[in-house]
Amino acid sequence: MKQYYSFLLPAIFFQFFLRIKFCILKYHRLSFLVFFIICFFILISIPSCNQKPLKTPSTAEEEAWSKFDKRKMRTAMMQRLNTLNDFNPVCHTEFEYFDSLKIFYQKRNFEPVWTNQLNKNTRLDTLILFLRETYLQGIDSSYYDIDFIRMYYHEYNMTLQKKRSLDYFSLANLELFLSNAALLYANHLKYGIVYPSKLFPETYKIPLKKRDSLSFFQPLLADDVGSYLRQLQPKGAEYKGLIKALMVYRGYKENGGWDTIPNTDFKLKLFKGDTFPYLRKIGERLLVTGELDSASFSKMNFQIYDTILYRAILKYQLRNGLLDDGVIGYNTINEMNTSVSKRIKQIEINLERQRWFQYPDSGFYVKVNVPDFYLFAYDSGKVQLDMRVCCGERKTKDRALKIAMYEENESLKPIEYNHETPTFYSSISHFIINPQWTVPENIVKKEMIFKIIQDS
Repeated sequence: MKQYYSFLLPAIFFQFFLRIKFCILKYHRLSFLVFFIICFFILISIPSCNQKPLKTPSTAEEEAWSKFDKRKMRTAMMQRLNTLNDFNPVCHTEFEYFDSLKIFYQKRNFEPVWTNQLNKNTRLDTLILFLRETYLQGIDSSYYDIDFIRMYYHEYNMTLQKKRSLDYFSLANLELFLSNAALLYANHLKYGIVYPSKLFPETYKIPLKKRDSLSFFQPLLADDVGSYLRQLQPKGAEYKGLIKALMVYRGYKENGGWDTIPNTDFKLKLFKGDTFPYLRKIGERLLVTGELDSASFSKMNFQIYDTILYRAILKYQLRNGLLDDGVIGYNTINEMNTSVSKRIKQIEINLERQRWFQYPDSGFYVKVNVPDFYLFAYDSGKVQLDMRVCCGERKTKDRALKIAMYEENESLKPIEYNHETPTFYSSISHFIINPQWTVPENIVKKEMIFKIIQDS
């Protein structure tokens, strides 16, 4: 269309010139010259009306990216991934997935996935947002080198402002830190941060999720990285419940938590109607976590253990896995004195446990809460049966040392053996009601014989 106008308009102008030539003789030559110049500029401007003007960079960032040099970026990436010649070896000494990233970028001819057109890359903004909000999943953001990412982003911006150019080595650093963080966070969401079989080799027998090598680099390639990371978050009801509880307890912490209740009497047992000097403190503690509301608190008689406080204590004991008998004893107050920071840490640890294995939410299954000494039988997500169970005593931290000393001295002196109940997952094929049980030979030799000798 533009070529058509280029040929047509000169012809029209020539015809127009022939028609007005008789008028030219009547006017001064200078007037004709002005007229001709005006017509000429009109003529050359008409074809350009359909052409878009070249966009001029409005900011230093746009100007710098308009001069982006792929060769310099590739050189910077190759430098950072070269373990022999890299001047800053933090990547290949600290990155968990450095070797994998090296292979990934070699196959891409070192083309970046995050810092290519950084000023327009919404995927990068989404990833950084998720990395900043890992605390919502109970995960510490320090795993993902957020401080380094901020530092290299700052270096990139400083170079833009001072030199109106790109710092390719800062971009390469930023690229690699972002990729390592994306792979780490995705794997932490899918499989957990630690390996439980290495952490608890003797007691953790629950099968772990199988790691999928085919989707390993998907966090780097997904068009919508936000949707991909949300998809990786565990979907179980318990995980979602823990996420809500984490937000609640962080709210308690922001508001100052709760005060400690003096508790030195191991034999303390308060029944309804008893007196106790710290009943107000107990009420204030329950007020924080919601077992007691402000209206009920205002009606309390702090001279004696009244019905209002009794009902709140029952709620607290039931919620925290204590014997819900309404008796305020040493254990109940000790639980109340557990700091809000420790409660938050407990919730974060349990979120991590949920990431190790996809627990069932449907069908018939039995779950044993070992710390709570309780068994629950579920059918389609609803509890059909619950009962208290016996669990083994937790092993002591110095157990391995004691066993070594025992074996070295061949002493008959009893030591603390591992009575801890193992965690496992299996299908139930049958039940044995009232099974016959005799003391195993190993327990007789290593644990009972000393007491037998003492009695002889």
